[in-house]
Amino acid sequence: MALTRRAAEILWTLARMQAPGYTVERKVYSLRAIVQDAGRSLAQLARRQGVTFALELPEPDAEKDRVLTHYDRMRQLVMILSENGIKYTRPGGRAGMRLEYGPAGPLVLAWDQGVGIPPEEQGRVFDRFYRGVNRTAAAGEGLGLAIARQLSQLLDAPIRLERTGPEGSLFSLHPPAAREG
Repeated sequence: MALTRRAAEILWTLARMQAPGYTVERKVYSLRAIVQDAGRSLAQLARRQGVTFALELPEPDAEKDRVLTHYDRMRQLVMILSENGIKYTRPGGRAGMRLEYGPAGPLVLAWDQGVGIPPEEQGRVFDRFYRGVNRTAAAGEGLGLAIARQLSQLLDAPIRLERTGPEGSLFSLHPPAAREG
């Protein structure tokens, strides 16, 4: 199997992140700003795919919105989760991203009206090269969610598949809140 240039770049990124000692400098950023920045690119991608993209942002709250992260890597993580949803949503469907502030800290939810993930495959969605039975629904190499998992570990920002079915899927992202002090 010959890899496309994009697939080779993705593999290089994944390998670099898995190298011993690889770290990123984390600073305090506005999660709302990161999500809003990613949302602009995602809306353009969705339009090209014939999908409506909804970006749901709460009222600004400077205290609850602060996260300790790396801006570019967090943006990349948010992008991957939503790109996947857009990719698996049929033209005319909807996908989106919502930012919430909860008692445990900020939360990003990426949802879609895609084809869903069968129960027997849900445990493998973050595996490298795994595309599942719905692989004909969208092009790709099966690397996006593997990179998302690596990024979530690097940034201490757990991601989970919350639910999935024929009506679509919902992924959650829990970035670390910046603490006073």
